[in-house]
Amino acid sequence: MFACPLDDRYILMRPFERGVGETRGCGTGSAAVVVVWARKSGLSGRFAVVNTGGMVEVCLDDWTGSITLESEVSMIESGHFCIEKAPNEYR
Repeated sequence: MFACPLDDRYILMRPFERGVGETRGCGTGSAAVVVVWARKSGLSGRFAVVNTGGMVEVCLDDWTGSITLESEVSMIESGHFCIEKAPNEYR
């Protein structure tokens, strides 16, 4: 992940996932970026992480609690996988 804090609670992030390249968003990466920033800055609470595809709000209250994420979602791709036509080794 490439990340840059724009202020104490607003972080710009470009997700880059191994084997895929740059992606539009990553919840796990957003959480990790906030954990690193919170540890470095000494802050906790709500943070806005702006991914390439939109914003993720990450809440980190303390080091012993949960990390929660909130974001609006939309479908950008769909597809089908037909198991009947798959080669035998994939069944």
